[in-house]
Amino acid sequence: MAHQYELEGRDIGSGDSIWCVTANLNVNYLRPTPIDQPVELRATIVESAGKKTTVKCTMHSGDTLVAESTAIAIRVPDSWREGS
Repeated sequence: MAHQYELEGRDIGSGDSIWCVTANLNVNYLRPTPIDQPVELRATIVESAGKKTTVKCTMHSGDTLVAESTAIAIRVPDSWREGS
């Protein structure tokens, strides 16, 4: 959603709300993730075409890559939010 705001030159949350749905989410768990340590997520937009945004994300525990994912988000019309 933040990317869609950016495409319109707006601050996140300004003006009318922008909504997106998850069209696809693929997560690969690569290593066990310790629960007593912080994790760091690094996300990058790899494709943006109109209403569709593809994001790749990695999750690190310390220097270890523990998971990676790809998500596709689709911006939906305002009528979805209004229930019409």
